[in-house]
Amino acid sequence: TVLLGLFTLLAVVVEDIPARWSSIYLTEIGTPAALVGIGFTAFTIAMTIGRFAGDALVNRFTEQRVVQVSMVAAGSALAVALLIGTTWAFVAACVVIGLGVATLFPAAMHAATRIPGVRPAMGVATVGWLARGGFVIAPIAVGMVAERHGIAWGLSVPIVAAALLVPLSRILRPRQPLP
Repeated sequence: TVLLGLFTLLAVVVEDIPARWSSIYLTEIGTPAALVGIGFTAFTIAMTIGRFAGDALVNRFTEQRVVQVSMVAAGSALAVALLIGTTWAFVAACVVIGLGVATLFPAAMHAATRIPGVRPAMGVATVGWLARGGFVIAPIAVGMVAERHGIAWGLSVPIVAAALLVPLSRILRPRQPLP
């Protein structure tokens, strides 16, 4: 349960960037005021598309594999966008992040219903509660790094979170019955 809570907390860290920080970053790199909301908009549209397409991907490749590939893609896209430092590179990263995080919460909640010895409703409630920590930790972590080293370095926090989600995705694997 704790590992699944950590999984959802890290998922929130990755998901939080376009929602809370994209307009700040885009303003800092000189994006015209009329366009600073485009990162959030691109992220939201991509995540919506990812939610609709996610089930087909998960059914074909498994939740674990989809999370692994999507977090490598999201972390890489954000890293490249921060190195390039342009509006459109960051918007493209927001799209990749939106597609990448779309299946994380559904996968975590599905796994929460299969925690051995825990009723499904209690598993979902507990994991959902633990995930709320991400909404507190993400802005603090990014803000602390950004305050000392600049917003681009602050936005590297979700790259680390995405990298940690790759091996942690093993908890999504369905348990095999004992012989």
